[in-house]
Amino acid sequence: MGQTLNADELGISALIQTSGRLDDGTPIDYAWGIGVRSHAGYRVYRHGEGWQGLRALHARIPDLDLSMVLIAIADHT
Repeated sequence: MGQTLNADELGISALIQTSGRLDDGTPIDYAWGIGVRSHAGYRVYRHGEGWQGLRALHARIPDLDLSMVLIAIADHT
């Protein structure tokens, strides 16, 4: 999925990676189900969740052609 978004194969990457705004115009760091952040000057797109004893995170840094998935055992439910 990361490469598909990086290459804009579906033609919707700009839309789903654009940060949203609240009704009063305040920008938020969330866009269509993914968090939009920056780290070391690079734009980072991330999505993570957890479920009974597990945590998962998918992060992409398109400018570095980097996509990663982390899965970890959580010590709480």
